Amino acid sequence: MVERRRRRRGPHPAYDAFYNTITANRRRIAPVPLILKDNRWRCDMDRPEAALAEPKNTLLLLCSPHNPTGKVWRREELETMAALCQKHGVRVISDEIHMDMTRSEHRHIPWSEVAQGPWALFTSGSKSFNIPAFTGAYGFIPEENERDSYLQALKGRDGLSSLPCRRWSPISPPTATGLTLDALRDYLQANMRYVADTLNNAFPALCWQPPEATYGMDRPAPAQR
Repeated sequence: MVERRRRRRGPHPAYDAFYNTITANRRRIAPVPLILKDNRWRCDMDRPEAALAEPKNTLLLLCSPHNPTGKVWRREELETMAALCQKHGVRVISDEIHMDMTRSEHRHIPWSEVAQGPWALFTSGSKSFNIPAFTGAYGFIPEENERDSYLQALKGRDGLSSLPCRRWSPISPPTATGLTLDALRDYLQANMRYVADTLNNAFPALCWQPPEATYGMDRPAPAQR
């Protein structure tokens, strides 16, 4: 998959389990900081371009929508990243577990729509339908050799080798229960608007804005205050 001593790039801050998993596999992390500007998290594309050009950085680990900031990546951002990865021979793993948890004015763009080189996309119904654990997860690895390597690695892991990796049932709920998801998103958005109105009315200088995606509501970053 990725050779030892090779480095993985990814936006920062990031889900803490990414760091633990990467370092436990004796790989190094080379984070690409996100920038908070005008109450939106942004990625200065000069930074990932410089990082992806380094020969030791062989894989980009993308979280889309991003956790923990709730950023929904714009198509132009993803297309730029895809072109840079193709240019420098960097593979991509896109974690899209929060794909259904977007606000109505934002559209999630799956990596499969912009990919130009080797990639894998992993997601799950766990966030959308409260079915955590690997049995609700699924992935797409279009390149046969990469897919075979992944399945072979699974077979060597205790607790993972017997999972229904090829089962299609986790994929069907999002397409069969659109009304349920719409109702959930409406409910979450109403909660976030309530929190925003309450906080900002009590503390006008706070200027807290709901995240573009996910269901988490974190404290404002220092730059927002």
